[in-house]
Amino acid sequence: MDRDTAFKLLGLYVGASPQHIELKYQSAAEVLQSQLESEPARRPEFEAQLRQLSHARDVALGRGENSSLPQQSAVTAAPHTPVWRRGPVVLLMLALALVVCVGGFFIAARWLDQKQVAREAADKRELVLTSQAAWDGYRAKVGGAQTPDGERAEAALKDAQELEAQGDYTRAGEGYAAALDLFQSAFAAENARLNAHWQNEVREPWSRLQGCFPFDEDSEVEADPALVAALFNPVSGAVWSRQREFDALAATDLAGLSAATLPEGYAQAREHAGRIREALFGPDSEQVNVMFSIKLVEETKSFADLLLETGGATINHRSPNFTSATWTPTTAGARLRLKKALEKAPTATPIDFGDSNWGMLQLLRHCTYIGLQEGEHVWEVEFDGLADRRGKTRSITGGIRIRLDRAENPFDFATYQGFKP
Repeated sequence: MDRDTAFKLLGLYVGASPQHIELKYQSAAEVLQSQLESEPARRPEFEAQLRQLSHARDVALGRGENSSLPQQSAVTAAPHTPVWRRGPVVLLMLALALVVCVGGFFIAARWLDQKQVAREAADKRELVLTSQAAWDGYRAKVGGAQTPDGERAEAALKDAQELEAQGDYTRAGEGYAAALDLFQSAFAAENARLNAHWQNEVREPWSRLQGCFPFDEDSEVEADPALVAALFNPVSGAVWSRQREFDALAATDLAGLSAATLPEGYAQAREHAGRIREALFGPDSEQVNVMFSIKLVEETKSFADLLLETGGATINHRSPNFTSATWTPTTAGARLRLKKALEKAPTATPIDFGDSNWGMLQLLRHCTYIGLQEGEHVWEVEFDGLADRRGKTRSITGGIRIRLDRAENPFDFATYQGFKP
């Protein structure tokens, strides 16, 4: 057997190192030995292959070039590595493989863990940025300044973003959580501030009004119009100042929840306050301002003139037309008088609330409300008239008809009663 054939049989290139030749031979011999042991019927065939493989090794190593095949027994022709010599090598390879697998597992687990931490940090960042936008949007709506909690939240957000940019996702996530807590604290503090203002600016002043006329129809103490205006006027009224802030806070979405915790009964109080505002104030007025038209009717015919003075106007029952009047703080009084024909000055005043801040309402308390007729609110009034020449006084019945420029009726006691902030 020549060298080329020997190397070909071993599956090597010509010039392979002796170590390589030995390793290749050992590997191939072990395969043939294993086959020999598993298939005894083919023993002669495998022994011949082992002898040929051994001869090829000798030729490749230069120990038997061009020599004939050595006549060896099957046992000596097939070198066999004992199991006790192969075991440590196998164990070592298994140990190395195990180390590689375990190491790879931990590296992969660490990588996946870092990816998860990075995703969690990114999710927290988005939540904090949403909260930041909500906070800035709320402050823009109400014209509010930055608060201490808001400043700390901004600083914590900036620090967390820097840590995330550096790849420190664990600390970045902790920083985002802290920033979120601070933004939530800023909203909670704002909510507490608004509730305190509602208590001090709405509930406390209202406690000085709720037992007064016209909020209590039977009260002898009149409500202070200035205090009523301070609460209900549409320009600077405390109810609406706080309502705008509460509405802005309630409309702010914070992680799917409203940022506002409204005072108990707030919605009902706001709705009722809206009716009082529409009844008593013009769109841009800070004081009571009610424009209306009024007509006086004397149903019991007499020679006396029935006069009503209110809203800066004097209404005579003999006039067929409605007279315009305006109820303001300086024209709030109301007097119902009688004047004999041909006399210059009224001679009797059956109902006099000329000095009242709620004069027309006080006067109408002595009347009977008939209802709404063809867009006109109608009351009926009855009082003692003037004595005739024989000294006999007869009852006079008249009607008061009012047209309003608004839907809510400022002369209806139901408008005022039941308000509870």
